[in-house]
Parts: sequence; C-alpha cells; structure tokens
Amino acid sequence: MRRTLRRLSPLLVCLSACRARPSAEELSVTRLRAISVPANDPSELCSDVVDARVCWSRKPGDGLWVGERHLPGPSASEPAKYRCTGSGQARQCRLRTDLAPAFRCKGVRCTQRLPRVPDDGDWECADLGGAVLCRGGAQPAGVTRPSLDPGWWCGARRRSTTGDRICLDLDPDYPPARGESFRCSYAIEGAKLTRLCESSTLPGLGSRCSQDSACPNDSRCVGGVCLPHAFSPNCWGDADCAPERCAYGTCTSRPR
Repeated sequence: MRRTLRRLSPLLVCLSACRARPSAEELSVTRLRAISVPANDPSELCSDVVDARVCWSRKPGDGLWVGERHLPGPSASEPAKYRCTGSGQARQCRLRTDLAPAFRCKGVRCTQRLPRVPDDGDWECADLGGAVLCRGGAQPAGVTRPSLDPGWWCGARRRSTTGDRICLDLDPDYPPARGESFRCSYAIEGAKLTRLCESSTLPGLGSRCSQDSACPNDSRCVGGVCLPHAFSPNCWGDADCAPERCAYGTCTSRPR
C-alpha cells in the first residue's frame, strides 16, 4: 500500500496513507471490549471533544449543545484512554489501544505508529490542533467501499470531480497526559506512518475558554469550550467554498 508524505507547514503536515484493517477475529475481540456508556444527546450529530460532549443540530441556526463527557467507571478523568462513538443509548467506548497503537513518549515528544485514518482507502490528512481532517477515499469503479472507522464524520467534497470525501475527527488520539495541550503532525519514520505530538501552550479545539478571543481562529467559545462555528464536512480548502471559506472542513461565510 502506498504511503507518501508532503509537508505544508510546521503545524499542518499532510500525508497520503492507508492502514491495514483489523481481521474479522480482531474486530470481534474489539467489539467484546466495547463498554456501553449512554449519553443524554439531544441529536444524533454528536462527538466527544476533549472533556466535553458536543451535539450539533442539522438545521442551520439552531445552535449546539455542550455537556459533560462521560467515560467508563474510574477512568472518567482519562479522556485520552477511551474513544467513544455512537450517540444516545447506542454510545459505546473502547480502549484506544484496541483501535490503534499506543503513544510512546520520550521527553516532551510522543510518537504513535500507524495512526488511524478513516478507512483503507488512500487519504491525505492534516492535523488542525484538536481535530484531524482527511480528504480522499475515492474507490475505483466496481470496488466496494471499505467500512468507515467509527468516530469519523464524512461528507462529499464540494466541487470534487474524483469522488473525494472529506472526513473530520473531533476526538483524535493524543498522549495520555491530557492535562496539557499538544500540537501534532505526521511523518514517515522507519518506513512507517507516525503521528508526532509535543506539548504546547497554544489553545486548540476543546480548550477551556471564557470568550472567543481565547480560542484559535475559526472557532468560538461555547459553554466554556472552543468549538468550530459549523460542522458539516465538505471542504479541504477555501477553493472548495469560494466565495465562502473553509474552516475545520466546513464551508462558512464567517470571517476569521
């Protein structure tokens, strides 16, 4: 399978990669380890964002709901340990190490080999500081689309002539010490795709806030948490949205 790397900037690193999916036996074991953790979600369009549980409305202008993120048992203070998917009574949590390799840390730098991508297709991804955005996943004619990794939110890319999809993960993997913020990028190390994270003082999605000015560009402070203005993955860059802009994978007319 093809794996290439293209660097865009120190904080925005892109990759084109595919990762072998677990076998049927491995998937069965992972499902057995799933823990039911129902959530009081007001809609089905919900995601964990660091310590918060966030739900968007499918109707423009209806706003969003921010509540407490619930995790299994005594690990409620360890959001980096579990990845939870589904909404309402169907919400389930799994150990992240059942879904992707654990981070290995040395000093302030942590490395995750073979990080998650949306599926077995060919993807180019970028870390946005609290979220991961990927584009690609187009399948040749007659080829069945592989199943989507739970937790990714995907939509058709605007103005795409190749069948590209845009996928957003608002709860990406991070090193265990979630009391601090991280900035991550991607690289090829030893012929293996890796996710590299270092501690940072910069705010990201999910950071606690008291006003919009405390949040990164293209996000706002809602319920004390920095969140995207909109949530409907459909763009990779501003060219997909003109005359609007692309912010966290969603076309928006809001100024920066």
